Amino acid sequence: YPNRAAIILAQKDQKSLQDPDFWTFFKNELTWPIGSQEVALRDLPMSTLVSVMKFSLSFSCLMDTKSSSRDAGTYLQNQMSMKMLTTEFYHFNSGWTSMINKIEKQLLDLDGTNGINIKLRRNCCANKLMVMKDEAEPIYLGFEEGSKTAVMAADKVIMAVPPPAVEKISLRLGDTETYKAGCDAIKKMCSKVSGEDMTFINLFFKSDWWNKEGDPKMTGPSCSDLPCSIIYPFYSSCAKKSCSGCKTCSNDPSPVGLTILSRRKNAEFWASLQRIGNPYNLCTIKNPELTPTSEAVVDVAMDQLKEIFRRGVPPQPVMATYRRLDKDSKYGYPSYCWKVGVVGSELEGPKPIPDRNLYFCHDAWSDYQGWVEGSLRSTKKVVERVLEKSD
Repeated sequence: YPNRAAIILAQKDQKSLQDPDFWTFFKNELTWPIGSQEVALRDLPMSTLVSVMKFSLSFSCLMDTKSSSRDAGTYLQNQMSMKMLTTEFYHFNSGWTSMINKIEKQLLDLDGTNGINIKLRRNCCANKLMVMKDEAEPIYLGFEEGSKTAVMAADKVIMAVPPPAVEKISLRLGDTETYKAGCDAIKKMCSKVSGEDMTFINLFFKSDWWNKEGDPKMTGPSCSDLPCSIIYPFYSSCAKKSCSGCKTCSNDPSPVGLTILSRRKNAEFWASLQRIGNPYNLCTIKNPELTPTSEAVVDVAMDQLKEIFRRGVPPQPVMATYRRLDKDSKYGYPSYCWKVGVVGSELEGPKPIPDRNLYFCHDAWSDYQGWVEGSLRSTKKVVERVLEKSD
């Protein structure tokens, strides 16, 4: 194509396509031909881009290609990221929480050094989160805990919470004018991104029956044009003590999970099956926050997984759960994207109220939206800014 954006994209290697700085340049500086005009990718709705493309995007079935609020640059970034299936993937033997615990420990290790006092609080993205600030300093944070309100105070506050929780923050900023300006600034920040609801179906097995050969590629996602869409494997540590990881162990890790992630029509497909028949109860689910799938969901999912992995007749899952994540769910949308025309680099690590040391970080306002790396990069930038450190 006689187009700079298409040529650059075609020439990039796998490592470059994982670099968020490249995508920031790609979305903000490059254009795509629409008629007689060249339109910046950040100003181009991805529905328009898909309609004018002369080539096939093999994973377009996985994306919301009809959305007019999402920019084409982010769409292409997600498309190319999903094609990086030759990359070696890794899993945490003790689960994702081990990464959060490690980051928390490193932050708390800074407590008391160089005159810095650090307080951390988890799971504070409830609907009744409040930011109370009547004086210049400090900032007071109130958290609803049952019938009581817990209060924390700090000179600088970083809130790693999703946009729906940010929108519900109750501000107290002194005079009426300051209060209104603060509310408007936060609403504007949240309006720059668009959320996407998804359905997650988690199937747990006694072993990774789909990867008996130990192929490293199979520890990453698999993609299909079936309603299964994207399938992510998740491993847990063995029951054996001093587990050193699945790569050095001949035992089957148990349990092993396959998570089916779907959007839009595919999500509605699974939602319709979830309403049919009895709950799948091969094993009792004791956690009240988990919803068992229906037997119909498991039956159809296993037929599709058999077709995708082609490993003979797969075993039945020992447990299966269903979850729909949207704006009204506990943690909001699972994925966010810049809206058309937004220069994302100007909003990374946002500080919406200029004279208030209140910062927000989340993959919604990152340069790698929709991925764990986005959350980590967003948090790192804000922490460095607040601590005034580059190391």
